[in-house]
Amino acid sequence: MKVYDNYEISPCRRYEEPESPGKFTFEVCEPHEADVWTIYGHITNEGVQAIGDFANRQVAEEVFFHITGLKFTGSYKADAHLRVMHTRPKLLEALDYLLTQTVDMDLKYGITLSEGEQDARAKALAAIAEATGRAA
Repeated sequence: MKVYDNYEISPCRRYEEPESPGKFTFEVCEPHEADVWTIYGHITNEGVQAIGDFANRQVAEEVFFHITGLKFTGSYKADAHLRVMHTRPKLLEALDYLLTQTVDMDLKYGITLSEGEQDARAKALAAIAEATGRAA
């Protein structure tokens, strides 16, 4: 399963298919013509997939916020945040490994960290604690 690498919110008009009563299609339209506002998730080289239809733009933007943690400022503007969000486990693992290695080196070689290095280690430990819910 692939994750969405970006999102868009579009006004859409609903059309009932004449051959299939009760079946509808949706097309992007002008905001004043919208029956619903649709959130689409984007996957590189695969296009977009409709995630949900909402009564108005405000509700769609609120749902976008709940998904991404970002205020919607425009389509295709969340990619940098989403890359970090999706790589979070790898980043935490790498940071944790790096800290473990520096602690091991301290113990093995008796290296004393400078004040700046101690501050950097403390910030890294605090970031891991915040991201994982573990105590620092």
